[in-house]
Order: sequence, then C-alpha cells, then structure tokens
Amino acid sequence: MADIRELRIGAVGGQDGEAAGKGSDKPVDRPARGPAESSERRCLFLAKAIPQIVWTASPSGLLDSFNPRWTEYTGLSSRTAQDRSWREALHPEDIRRWVEGWERSRASGNRLTIDLRLLRLDGTHRWHLVHALPVRDRSGRVLKWMGTCTDIDDQKRAEGMLRFLAEASTVLASSLDYEITLATVARMTVPHVADWCVVDMLEAGGTTRRLAVAHADPSKVAQAWELARRYPLALGDPRVAVRVLQTGRSELGAEVDDAVLVALARDPEHLAMLRAQGCTSSISAALAARGRTLGVITFAMAESGRRYSTADIHLVEDLARRAAMAVDNARLYGEARQAREEAEAASRAKDRFLAVLSHELRTPLTPVLADVSAMLDDPETRPEIRPFLEMTRRNVELEARLIDDLLDLNRIIQGKLRLNKEVVDAHRLVLQALEICRPGIDQSRLRVEVALNAARHHVEADAARLQQVIWNLIKNAVKFTPDAGSVSIRTRDDFGRLVVEVADTGVGIDPAVLPRIFDAFEQGNNSVTQQFGGLGLGLAISRSLARAHGGRLVAASAGKGLGATFTLELPAVVAPGRTTAARPPAGEESSPGGPLRILLVEDNVDSLRVMARLLGRKGHRVATADCVQAALREVDEQGEFDIIISDLGLPDGTGLDLMKRLRSGGGPPGIALSGFGMDDDIRRSREAGFAEHLTKPVDFPKLEAAIGRIAPKCDPTRPRA
Repeated sequence: MADIRELRIGAVGGQDGEAAGKGSDKPVDRPARGPAESSERRCLFLAKAIPQIVWTASPSGLLDSFNPRWTEYTGLSSRTAQDRSWREALHPEDIRRWVEGWERSRASGNRLTIDLRLLRLDGTHRWHLVHALPVRDRSGRVLKWMGTCTDIDDQKRAEGMLRFLAEASTVLASSLDYEITLATVARMTVPHVADWCVVDMLEAGGTTRRLAVAHADPSKVAQAWELARRYPLALGDPRVAVRVLQTGRSELGAEVDDAVLVALARDPEHLAMLRAQGCTSSISAALAARGRTLGVITFAMAESGRRYSTADIHLVEDLARRAAMAVDNARLYGEARQAREEAEAASRAKDRFLAVLSHELRTPLTPVLADVSAMLDDPETRPEIRPFLEMTRRNVELEARLIDDLLDLNRIIQGKLRLNKEVVDAHRLVLQALEICRPGIDQSRLRVEVALNAARHHVEADAARLQQVIWNLIKNAVKFTPDAGSVSIRTRDDFGRLVVEVADTGVGIDPAVLPRIFDAFEQGNNSVTQQFGGLGLGLAISRSLARAHGGRLVAASAGKGLGATFTLELPAVVAPGRTTAARPPAGEESSPGGPLRILLVEDNVDSLRVMARLLGRKGHRVATADCVQAALREVDEQGEFDIIISDLGLPDGTGLDLMKRLRSGGGPPGIALSGFGMDDDIRRSREAGFAEHLTKPVDFPKLEAAIGRIAPKCDPTRPRA
C-alpha cells in the first residue's frame, strides 16, 4: 500500500516523488536533503495525527497516497485509490461533480474546493469538504497535489435544517389552515431532513389523531396510516410519542434496533408492521404553546441509514415550536372568528329584536296619533277637549321618540348611523327646535332668552340630526327647570367655529355625575328618573351626533340647584352664494291638485279604519285591503290606482312583495308605512319601488304631505276618481 511516507516535500522532479536530479545533467545539492527529510518527517507525523483524511496525487492526477484516516473511515485500501477506483467511496450522485471538478483543476493547475459525500465504514454517507492544492517548483511546475477531506456532515445537516426551518416557517405562516400547512411541512422534510415524518395531535379527552405522514414511498405512507388506524397512540402506550405528549420533553432514539421494536409491539402483527417501516433512528418533539401540549412531531431515519444525534434535537425542537405557534395562532384565530360570528349573529338578532319591538310598539300608536291629529285640525272640535287631545298627541310623540332613541343608540354603537350632509342655517334649526318645545315652555311659564349673535351660523350637517341635538338640549333645559325659571339660548363665533349654548336655572348636575352625564342611560340617581322620567339616552345620542358632525358637546354646572349649561361647538362654513328656498315644515308640502284613487293596505284594523276615514274626508276615493292577496284582488277588480299606501308587515307576505309585483307591470307609485325604521328597512322599501317610507306612528299631516310629494308622479292619463 502506498503510504504518506512516500511524500517528498521540496522535490523538484519525479512523478512518484523521486529525488531531485534524476534524469538531469544538473548537480544535485545533497546537503539540502537533510532539512527536506526532516521536514518530510514532520509532515508525516502531522498527517498521521490530524483527524482529516490526507491524500496526495501525482501531477497527472493519479491518487497515490493516503494517511491512515482513509482506511479507518472508508474501510478501503490504498490500492483502491491507486487503481483510480476512489469513486467507490463517493455517493453515486457526487461522482460526476468530482470527476469534472478534479479534471478542471488538474488541467489548469488551480486549487480545488468541493463538497462530496463519502461512504463511511458503517455504510452511511457523510458530507466532506475536499481541498486539493498543487505543490509547485520554483518555475511553477506542478510537482504534486496535496489534498484533505474534512467531515462537515454535521454542519451541512445543520445548514440544511436551518434552510428547511426558514422554508417551513414560510409555509406555516402562509395559511391559517394548520392541518394543511403541517402536512405540507411534513412532506418537505423527506428525504433531506428525515426518511419519515409523522404528526400526531392531542384531542379532547386525551385521545390522539394522526394528522400527517410523509415518506418518499406512497405505499409505505399507506401502511403507516393503516398502522395508526389499527394501533392508535393511547395513554400508557410505551411508544416514544406518547411519553413526549405526557411529559412535553423531546426524546432521541439514536439507535432503534429490533429489540426496541419488540418492546413496543402489542402483538406479532403489530411487530411485523413496525419492522416494515424500517426505522433506525428517531427524534420526537412536543408541539407546545402557552404551556399546553398540542401534539407531537416525529422524525425518523430508515433507508438512508443516517442517524440522529443530540445535535439534531434543538433543530427539531425549533421546528416544533414554530409549528405549535402556527397551530395555536390558527386555533386562536378560529376561536376569535367564531366569537366574532357569534357576536355578529347576536348583534343581528338584537337588531332584529329592536326592529320587531319598534314595529310592535309603533303600530298601535298610528291610529291614535292619526285620529288625534285629525281632530285637532278639525275646526269643529270643541275647545274644551283640545288640551286633552294635545296631551294625547304629546305623549304619543314622546313614546315614538323613546323608540327612536333606542334605535339611534343601536345605530351609533354599531357605527351604522348615516348622515346626509348639506350646508344648513343653524339659527333656523335653533328656532325650529325652540318652537317644537314651545308647549312645554308655556306650560311651565319659563322665561326664554334667545340671542343669536353668531355671524357665521352655517354648518355642514344633516339638518334633521342636528335639529335633533339642539331639540334635545332645549327639551332637557325645559324639562329640568322648575316653573317660572329661565332658559337662555345663545350663539357666538369662536375662531371659525359656531358655538351654541343652552343654559338653564334648573336642578343642576351633581359634580360626581358630571363626568358621566353623556353616558347612555345615565340620569344621575333614581330620584331624577322617578321625578322626570325618560331613559337617559338623549344626551348620549346628542354627543355622538355632535362628534359625527366634527364637533363636540360639553356640559357644565356649578352643582345641584344651580342650573346647567350645555355647549355645542361645530365647524362653521361660508354661507351659500345664493339663498335657496327653505324646505317647508313637515305637513306643509304642496297637496295634490285633486282627489286620487288610493289603495290602502293595512292589517291593523284600527289603523286601516282611521286612515281610510281621514283620506276619504280629503276627497280621495279609497279602497282597502288587509293582506297581499286582497290587495291584488282590488287591483284586478277596480283597475289601476293612482297611489298605493301599504304596510310592510302583512299576514300573507310583505308590502315589498306587493309593490314589486305591481311595479313590474308599470303600476302606480307607493308609500310604505312601517314600524320598521332601520336604514336597511328604508333601503329595501326603496328597492322594492316605494317612493316614500314613513315610520309609524304616522300622523295624518305627514301622510298627506307624502301624498302631495308623489302625486305629480301619477300617470296623468289614468282616470281620476
């Protein structure tokens, strides 16, 4: 066998390291041989001592010597190398790279660095970093090649694992379906990180569920699934995965021999199935997050013959941590989504409940309000009963206002409040709100001071909503001020903002209550509720509306019995360039030019009777129906009508269905009457073809005004009553 002792360091000729001067006419410098031999002996000693494989090759590339590490590592003799059969030690996939790289270096004389897998004596291939360095004479001619092979398999596997971890993390973060992502990660491990990868999840009650199995051979994957089906993991099972689930600690099976399989098998058939998997080494790590074990991931070696070591444990644990985090995040997201869906369902149910409640409360008020309003408008109504009728109307309207407050609060909480903004005159809204509160002012004999001093009193706002705020403030001042007290309403400019102040000499606000005076249902204490009534929603709604308009609403009071001041601030805008005609108050719109043929559809007998009577008094010809089918029969029997006035909630369908059928044939315009007044309800009625949507309770002047607005849309060629 050629040995490293054949090296001739410093030689200048000879393919096999013979002494310099052979075949040369130049004298040989013999005295220099002593130091060279000494240097050679030192190199020989060093080559034997180092753990790397050291080899040499002739200038032509023939491998001619190895240190003892070669035989110790590969079990191959040096003759194998000299016969140029060194490739027997190489992994088949690396032979071509070695031959091409070595030939290029030998031909160019340049050094070579390449990583290759060498066959170890135990039958496994391990990565080595191969260096080949040319030894040259003074003229630059290659005399010898010196080479080393350094085992870098651990580093190589660590680098591969880190790349795998990065790729696996990307996959784990790509989807919230953790079952799919874990199965994908398991497949990614084969064959570079493991020959087998198995993921088992811990279920409720301590049972397990196999989530993923990966192997290069699909038939073996099928066998593994069958093994899991017939012999599932269970508490008390001696298998490593069960212990990891119970303890949460990783376990390394560096050598999984037949004795281990025999100890694990429940019966001979089980043992046969375990042997068929061919596992030789394994690592199991817990999938744990937030102190809970969610499952276990197992890597195993088989056909490759590779073995796991303690150096691999932390890498597997790193993957397990990332996988567990992905599982936990996915479950948390699922729980949050379920909670959100349940909350949304509860919110929808609440909306529906409020809508139904509103409908049921409003519907009985409609005939009362309509009849009272008609009697007040009737000049023949006796003066002595008018105060009682006024009282009835006020209380009905108050009831309707309380219902509206509940719905408004719900809209605000859910962010569903819609504003139709335009430039409006705030002074006009103040005066209108004051007139609405005039009966209460007169009844309590209050002194009212109005000082509208703001020069810039136009704001961009939803006129109805802003009037609601101002009305709430004035109404509260009137409500909480004793008889013969005073209320002042002032406006002023404040650096581009309009300020509206409503002050009173009323009961005042306790300093302890003042910070929460705008909270919903807040009324200070029970005595306030008992004395003045109400739900305590007006101020909460008013502040939210003020904020929705880009402003703010604040309260101040010196204490109990010392009155209160509410200040509304809003961004002022420039007044419109030309004055537009103000909208007439509700009930004062132009009335139709003549009597109309009206179909009134309402299932509430009282409302149907009262509304039909009032419409008839105005000269209209009214047909009535209490359901969809009855309405369709009226249309068939009497021909087309000028206007359809219909309730939306009917026994055999909805007014929406009725209007869609009539409008599909070019039917008349319609007015929807409904106790459902949410934005979606109004939108649906518009989409069905209704020109107007009036929310119950509807007093007759409002209905008459709506008829006046849509009367011009009636077909002029249709015969009138």
